[in-house]
Amino acid sequence: MASGAVSSRRARRPKLRLDEADPGTDAATPVHLALPPLESLARTTTQVPAYRLVWKQQPDRARMSGFAMRDRRPLDPTPILQVVPATDSKPPSFGDAPYLIAHISLWNADMTHEFTCSHAQADASDDRSEAAPDVSLSSQQKQVLLGNMMSTCHVLKDLGGTRGMFFVFPDLAVRLSGTFRLRATMYDLRGSLVGMGPVAHADTGLVTVYSPRAFPGLSELSELGKSFTAQGVRIHTRSDFRPAPQDATDSS
Repeated sequence: MASGAVSSRRARRPKLRLDEADPGTDAATPVHLALPPLESLARTTTQVPAYRLVWKQQPDRARMSGFAMRDRRPLDPTPILQVVPATDSKPPSFGDAPYLIAHISLWNADMTHEFTCSHAQADASDDRSEAAPDVSLSSQQKQVLLGNMMSTCHVLKDLGGTRGMFFVFPDLAVRLSGTFRLRATMYDLRGSLVGMGPVAHADTGLVTVYSPRAFPGLSELSELGKSFTAQGVRIHTRSDFRPAPQDATDSS
């Protein structure tokens, strides 16, 4: 009898709406599951802030690399870009940083051919041009630019202690010798629902990639690089590529 009464009460219990709290629970706030219409969300994603890219540190040299990790030699100095508002009157919004990404591509000196993959010949104007031992200049779709070509946006302090939004590419390497340029292209992920396209790009000056014998060596870590390293960004230094000292037993 008691069991039947309980079942009857459960059966008569009113059905909850999604925007109401369950009176039989300890919930302190209602549950709201309402989402904006997809059309409205698409409209908001097109209204992304206008930014431009500025090179804060451009690479000018590199030693030609092979595919093996131990034979990777990064571009020097480390490529660093800053995201700044398109108009000086508007301060940057650091809340935009999680939505911004940047991609690096490799181009010839006059920016007419992309060399990220070696489906084209190396710069013929440079008589030092050569390939790493395991790359043929005539091969199709061999990757020439190595490393992480994508970067998320970091909020860091510059040398003056001012916060800014930066992209850092610490491990890019090139597998052909010659003279090249880099192009950085920035995207805003909030534009993905309506067809994400680039919102800004910036090109470097000339970058010379040397054969192993001709490479003059890495430069000292810049003050900006030291500052970013202290803030937790991984940047390679010359000590990363010094040969390990041999054990005394090996030299005897």
